[in-house]
Amino acid sequence: MLNAYWAEGLDLSKPPSLADIAQEATISGANAVAAVRSAEASQLLRDEVGASLKAGVFGAPTVLVDGELFWGVDKFAQIQKWLATGGW
Repeated sequence: MLNAYWAEGLDLSKPPSLADIAQEATISGANAVAAVRSAEASQLLRDEVGASLKAGVFGAPTVLVDGELFWGVDKFAQIQKWLATGGW
């Protein structure tokens, strides 16, 4: 999803975009769109936004990995290195 939005510029608010991404991950596009529209997904989003604010997230994209914040699409390579090596 992050790559689709930040690197490919897909509009993730459009159901066809979500369905295409889901199908690439071998998930039913229709099921993915229905899940995103559910009340449970709305609540999860509110909960995650609250947790993000508590964690100090201040921009997008921000990725939290093992307590370390990475801010900006230009940090994705650092995130991959962090995940491959277990940190600095």
